[in-house]
Amino acid sequence: MRKIRFIIVFSLIMGLAHSQDHKQIDSVKSILKQHLYSSKSKTDTTTLSLHQQLAELYEELDMDSAIHHYSLAKICAQTLHDNLKEASVSISLGQCYYLLGNLDDALEIYLKGKQNLTSFQSNVDNLTQKKEKLLSVFEGGIGNIYYEQANYSKALEYYFNALKIKLKIGDKRGEASNLGNIGLIYSEQQDYTKALEYYNRAILINKEIGNKNFLASNYVNVGNIYLDNRNYNEALHYFQESLTIQLELGNKAKQAIIYNNIGIVYDEQGDYNQALNYYQKALKINTELGSEKYIVANHINIGAICIELKKYNEAEQHLNIAKEKALEMGLIFSLEECYNVLTTLYTKTNRFKEAFEAYQKQITYRDSIMSEKNQKALVEKEMQFEFDKKQAQQKAEQDKKDLLVQEEKKKQKLITYSITGFAILLLILAIVIFRNLKISQRKSSIISNQKLIIEERHKEITDSIHYAERIQRSLLASKQLLDENLGDYFVFFKPKDVVSGDFYWASSLKNNQFALITADSTGHGVPGAIMSILNIACLNEAVKEGYTKPNEILNRTRKEVINVLKRDGSAEGGKDGMDCSLLVFNKENNVLQIDAANNPVWVVRTISGTLSEAEVPQVMEIKPDKMPVGKHDKQDIPFTLHEIQLQKGDVIYTLTDGFPDQFGGEKGKKFMSKKLRELLAANAHLPMHEQKQLLEITFTNWKKDVEQVDDVTVIGVRV
Repeated sequence: MRKIRFIIVFSLIMGLAHSQDHKQIDSVKSILKQHLYSSKSKTDTTTLSLHQQLAELYEELDMDSAIHHYSLAKICAQTLHDNLKEASVSISLGQCYYLLGNLDDALEIYLKGKQNLTSFQSNVDNLTQKKEKLLSVFEGGIGNIYYEQANYSKALEYYFNALKIKLKIGDKRGEASNLGNIGLIYSEQQDYTKALEYYNRAILINKEIGNKNFLASNYVNVGNIYLDNRNYNEALHYFQESLTIQLELGNKAKQAIIYNNIGIVYDEQGDYNQALNYYQKALKINTELGSEKYIVANHINIGAICIELKKYNEAEQHLNIAKEKALEMGLIFSLEECYNVLTTLYTKTNRFKEAFEAYQKQITYRDSIMSEKNQKALVEKEMQFEFDKKQAQQKAEQDKKDLLVQEEKKKQKLITYSITGFAILLLILAIVIFRNLKISQRKSSIISNQKLIIEERHKEITDSIHYAERIQRSLLASKQLLDENLGDYFVFFKPKDVVSGDFYWASSLKNNQFALITADSTGHGVPGAIMSILNIACLNEAVKEGYTKPNEILNRTRKEVINVLKRDGSAEGGKDGMDCSLLVFNKENNVLQIDAANNPVWVVRTISGTLSEAEVPQVMEIKPDKMPVGKHDKQDIPFTLHEIQLQKGDVIYTLTDGFPDQFGGEKGKKFMSKKLRELLAANAHLPMHEQKQLLEITFTNWKKDVEQVDDVTVIGVRV
């Protein structure tokens, strides 16, 4: 039987932890009473402020009193024509209704508040900034309500609206909250990979800004993913981490959520006494706080436990309470779960007609939640956001290109002048050489000796380059290391010159997991090889320091690369580094963690879990962060962690840009990434050594007599 586990939606006002001291409430009440008695106006700024203080103090004690004082504060703001203060109070008022489960009233307040605030105009930068921030909160709040009503397309629309504003104004806290909420939608759609991607982005930001409350909420939602996948140890770990933070913060509402979810862990493991203990802790707190929607879920979970214990009458009492409250508040999620448990109860008590009716109602609510229309709209909204974001990026990149073109024109003029001057010097030199030809003839023997010297020097340089190539190869991942840790794989490595800017490196980590990187250092030939050696040294340093997650390793490596190259003597400091994809294999759980900088990773999978020539494989593309491991405009932005649950037969491909960028074919065009991805997917069923041979033949046939433009690396690993 399924149990209702609580997610945490990142609401409008989180982590306030208002004081619950009745003496403080009495003190503010006394000040308000005295002010109203002595003041000529009943709606001045002081009155507004005092009502708002009282509302905040009442939030965790008496929600009705909180609503009363927020309503009075709103009237004051309207009378004073203070649009921003009215918006702020409306947000708090709507939040109270939201927490009580009165979603219709909350939605009405948010929509009207957003409309009023949108019409407010100001030329003062500070006020405009406040307006943008408040608008983003309204957008997020409306998204929360639609989420509760299972209207995912609408929820996602408003979450993305909020996220756009947060990114625009640089509000990291708000950015993290909306990323977390978007993760919730994907989690409900059981797209756990996508959900973890958004959660991990939120976690990184919350750690960066020290937002413990949001971080604890992220932990709860990640724990829920592990709970859904029956990984109880990981689920309990994340719930306990979150509970530790919330006990420290004194946030009872969040403690109740976590107690409920811990109860589910024990419930699903069959430890019903422990489960009931945690459910009752949650119900007690929620009853004290008047959190009706959470009380509904607690009753459903306790009802389910009573069925397991054969306490059928007690179970029915709890479930009927839950059903009545959920119908009254329009809680679709809770109703679907409640009828699911009632179906089990009626079946076990031989009330088959009632069981069938309950089952029909459960299916109705489930279809409403998981409708095809919602899923389609979900994809459309994300695509629209990504399109808008891409358009903005393209404009910024075009502006940068235009600036570079202007600078390039200046450089070309300088080069032209330099070439002209150099030509004049050559002409003068030619005259001098001609006049001294006879003298030169007498010195022919000396020239012959110089030729021998030059040839000797050339041989020394060539030998040095080959020696450098041996040194570089010794730093690459050895065949023995790859054989021991990857098993079935291939490495297609084809440098442009003797030495290479491309490299592939691997290491066992301190947590016994295995890291593999495919990288393209800045440049090729000797400069690229030197850069690759530096990059490998920085990677080794990150691993020695104990970093185990790919995003952490790349963040630390980037910092070290920038630190080393800032001493290169240039005015702006070295901008070299590498593009790469870093994989970390957890063989125990068959989980792959990925971080990609400019280079994508492709995972080829079939429905059956094994590849055969007859099947059409699914290609999952892990899109990279659009920044290198090195100095860049985005060097302070952490790299994004991706995580995939691997299946037997999956084939993982990593690569540099050398193969896709190679010119050739009949029209002398680039091979392109899309064509390479299709080639790999169509032949993923082949043995790995045959795939490597296919790549070698394809590359040679495509290139023909055209010069190889860059180093080429493609690595494939079969699970």
